[in-house]
This record gives sequence, structure tokens and C-alpha cells, in this order.
Amino acid sequence: MTTNTVEHVTFEGLVPVKSETPTLPADYDGFTWTNIGALDKAEYRGDPDGYESVIHGRDGGYTYNGQTASFSSTTHFALKSGYFASAWNTGLSVTFDGYRNGHLVAQKVVVMDQTSEKITFDSTFANLDNVTIAADTGVSSNQIAIDNLVVAFHGAIPSTPTLHEALAALGSHNSFGPHGFAGHDFSIAHTVHDWIAL
Repeated sequence: MTTNTVEHVTFEGLVPVKSETPTLPADYDGFTWTNIGALDKAEYRGDPDGYESVIHGRDGGYTYNGQTASFSSTTHFALKSGYFASAWNTGLSVTFDGYRNGHLVAQKVVVMDQTSEKITFDSTFANLDNVTIAADTGVSSNQIAIDNLVVAFHGAIPSTPTLHEALAALGSHNSFGPHGFAGHDFSIAHTVHDWIAL
């Protein structure tokens, strides 16, 4: 992926009419997808489900069998927004976790119904290499319908942790009180750019 490009993940053209697949093609839109599939909107037409409300075109994505799903890349990216709904259940609590170099740096919890909701993600969801989406795992009815993800690719992932990540891993953000050294916040939600600017 080219640095600073914006990608719209639509899942279009991945399945025939009235069908679905539990897996996505390797490197589809620059990501490795785990427990995320694609389906045609007409597959469940007429059922009281979240797929019809979320899918804008003919095809959309979904988390397979309610398992924890993820998409990762060898290029740093920011998750900007997406349309989501619980496929079958109301009041489904869904957790989005963002990772950078194996460190949890962002989290958002949303309660979903079967109505489409555009979810936007703040700046903590930037410079990631992996995002996980989890409901109550192991319950096949806890599938999540997904469409029109907007992501921005930043550039190659460094092979070694940034200075900020190293400090966070050592617990330096707690070494000098709740607000860090000299009142600065060194929480892992800050990017290395924020740390340098302090």
C-alpha cells in the first residue's frame, strides 16, 4: 500500500448472488483477515437481521460464527469509520481493540442492535497494525455485519518498538504519578509524535 492512501473496504464482488463465504481472499484491500467473511445481501433478505440494514451495495462483511475477528497489515494504518450492526441479536456488546507492535493502544466498546450504525474511531486508532472485533465469542448468533470500512495507510511498520512504546512497556507512564513525569501523560494511547511534542 502507498503511504497516506485512504481505502474504502466495501466487500463488493466477493461472492455470487445469494451466497456467502467464511473467508476473504489473501491480502484483500491490503489486509490479512481472520474470522471475517463476505455475503450477498439477498442471502437473508426478508429476515429480521442486521445485514440488510448495514450492507450498502450487494455484498458486505461479517464476523464468522461469532468468533473474535481481526484484520491486520504489514503497513501501519488508521481505522477511521465503518458501518456495523448486530446480525441477529439486540443489545450486543462489541469491543474494538487496536494494536501496534503487539501492544494494545486503543479500545472502543459499542452496544449494537440490528440497525445500521456508523461508528467513528478517534485518533488512538491510528498507526495500528491489527484490529480485533469481539462480541461474546463462541456463540454463532453473535455475528456482526460490517460494511464500508474507511482506513488510511501510513507506511511501513518499524521492526523495533518506538521510544514511546518502550516507555509504556516499562511502565514509565506510571512511575511519576498518575499524570506521568512532570505532569505529562505517557499513556499508550498517545502516539510517538505526541510524546516527542511534549
